[in-house]
Amino acid sequence: MAAKRRYKRKGKKLPLSAVIIVILAALAALAAGYFGKKEPVQVPENTKDLMVHFIDVGQGDATLIASPDGDTLLIDAGPGSSEDELIAYLDEIGIETIDYFVLTHPDEDHIGGADLVFSEYTVGSVILPDCEKDTKAYENLENAISAEEGCIRRQAAAGSEFTFCQGGTVTVLAPVSQEYDDVNDYSVVLRLDYYATSFLFAGDAQKTSEYEMIEEWTGGELDCDVLKVGHHGSTTSSTVAFLNSVTPDLAVISCGEDNKYGHPHNEIIDRFEKEEITVYRTDTEGTVCLVSNGKEVSRFGKTP
Repeated sequence: MAAKRRYKRKGKKLPLSAVIIVILAALAALAAGYFGKKEPVQVPENTKDLMVHFIDVGQGDATLIASPDGDTLLIDAGPGSSEDELIAYLDEIGIETIDYFVLTHPDEDHIGGADLVFSEYTVGSVILPDCEKDTKAYENLENAISAEEGCIRRQAAAGSEFTFCQGGTVTVLAPVSQEYDDVNDYSVVLRLDYYATSFLFAGDAQKTSEYEMIEEWTGGELDCDVLKVGHHGSTTSSTVAFLNSVTPDLAVISCGEDNKYGHPHNEIIDRFEKEEITVYRTDTEGTVCLVSNGKEVSRFGKTP
């Protein structure tokens, strides 16, 4: 699939005073980033391994999976307030097309940047749950999907799977039921197996969905190496029973710095520590990149 071409808008020249203000603001932003607690984004070059990028989009979710043979899977697109940062990051790591675009559920912090993704890249398939929401973000998403020529729309169904790349298979684990009281429990939960390594992406699935998955998947399907923690580390998710079934070595929490919800909740952090699960957080560390060579998972450029 050919990549879409982007065009820059022409603007008026700024007066010198405005230019000086812009420069000073940029320097202040650079200083804040340099002296802050987040480290610079680690961008891989010519890696022969599977890369999983848990992108820092503030209070939201966006995860990009890139295979050694060029296949791409994007799970969620963060809030609209971070859509430019998302696109900038995808461009920085050389993304040209999105083969699979999974939108776990219709909350704005997961779909807000989706319409821009559709306008910037060619999307092969989009996968969504059977759940709608009467919001501007969801309306923008529907319009973007309709305008994307050749994009295949699929409804997520528990138990369905597709080949993502050589050695890589994606399985839909949830939603198990057809109806829920809370939109978060409609979340599409995915398992990615890459040779002998495995990842589980929990969206915003809460206790109801977690208990259903435990009952539905009794053959070790939940057991994985890496868990993308459900609902940004809220106490609504990550039950003891669920973690006992998943038993991850590594966990990643995607949330915004000093967010109004208090994510991740201390109770959940304590739970992971008790289980001796290494936790990475986008609010304190920025974008987190994990790499799988098919035998083990490690943090890109670092030792977990």
